[in-house]
Amino acid sequence: MSLPVPPATILLPLSVGFFLVGIWGVGQAAKRWDWGAEIQRKTVHVGTGLFAMALPWLLPNDTLFYGLLALTLLVMAGLRLPKVASSRFGQVLHGVERKSCGDIMLVAALGTLYFYSDGGAIAILYLMPLAVLTLSDAAAAVAGSAYGRLHYTIEDGHKSIEGSIIFFLVTLVLAFTMLLLLSDVPRGGVVLLSFVTAAFATVVEADSWRGLDNYFVPVGVLLLLVFHMESSPLTLLLLASGFLATFVLIYGYGRALLDLSAHTSRAYTAGLFMIGAVTAWPNVIMPTLALISQTFARRNNPSDSRHPDLDMLAMLAVLSFAALLGGLALGYTAISFYGIACAAIVTQCAMLAMAHKPLILRLMAAIGLGLVLAGCLTALVLFNTQFNASSQGWHEALSITVGLGLALPALISALYPALFQSKRYAKVGVVGTSIPLASFLFLYFQQKGFAP
Repeated sequence: MSLPVPPATILLPLSVGFFLVGIWGVGQAAKRWDWGAEIQRKTVHVGTGLFAMALPWLLPNDTLFYGLLALTLLVMAGLRLPKVASSRFGQVLHGVERKSCGDIMLVAALGTLYFYSDGGAIAILYLMPLAVLTLSDAAAAVAGSAYGRLHYTIEDGHKSIEGSIIFFLVTLVLAFTMLLLLSDVPRGGVVLLSFVTAAFATVVEADSWRGLDNYFVPVGVLLLLVFHMESSPLTLLLLASGFLATFVLIYGYGRALLDLSAHTSRAYTAGLFMIGAVTAWPNVIMPTLALISQTFARRNNPSDSRHPDLDMLAMLAVLSFAALLGGLALGYTAISFYGIACAAIVTQCAMLAMAHKPLILRLMAAIGLGLVLAGCLTALVLFNTQFNASSQGWHEALSITVGLGLALPALISALYPALFQSKRYAKVGVVGTSIPLASFLFLYFQQKGFAP
């Protein structure tokens, strides 16, 4: 006699089955009414997003939720197999011409939102970012397809100004409504935070590429909520002014001085604003220098990347999100280690830009630049420690980490610049973060170097 299967266990295959049936249904509808590939993909996107919004209350525990995400990833990996992807079933998700990892990014975003909302217990942190991604994005796609006449160029095609305006308006309404219903933010703060959220999310969605907006938009909104739901109206007003000032400076001067495209300028605005919005402004200096140093490497020693500025930003965005979210999850801030990693990236890009110079000149430049950056990092660590003296989870001096974290990446890049001709920015990121990451984990597990 077989034992009865607990109802909770059935929810996993039922949820995956629901996802697959939904894809099949969209394919059948597309065949009947001649839907294009983009409409099919967006329909699945909306259906998946709406279903995902209910998951924390449908699945009774964390194990089932994360188990469903793992199964979904396996299904998506199967849908990417050549024979499956080329079938009508697979075309629902992968029928668009541009390469996209949006499906995987969506699953990653769900896991992040679920974790930081305490399994949906803090509903605003789960529902609002997901609602923006699901509903604003769909509304923008429909408006852009039907009414878009004015277009701007991005890395893998173009988007319409009309679609971006609709994205902003829908996000504004969603943020305003959900902050009023699901939070205790005062009404003045609701208005300002809604405008900041809508503006930020619109820029991120407009200038993301390869489906990265499926992660950057909801997690960016999550971080704004985590750090600013309790901010005063004055702080939020300064935040909005900072966003506008960042956009004007980068878009107005970055394009001329650094030879940045319009797309890259807007993307840099969103990235640097997010860093400044969730931490003290001095911590923006090192990632800014990293982005600037990359332009010199791109000019003097190009890699095989088709879009070096955006690839650099993508790597820096991954590093930024990992440092911010990792620090929140562990309860020990990683922001100073993040600054060290960014400084290491600066030294690497400088060495790559000087790849055609004599080795002795490169090494001398590395020493000089390293000393300047070490001084800046020491001041930055001191500022972070004193500025947050009353908080838990801050570290003491990091002289050894600063020294090794700058010296080793600079030496590798100076001696072996050819290693960075392919997949440059992934390699630069790995080399630059290795020592800061190892130091952070060592101090975390040993409970040494952190404030008691």
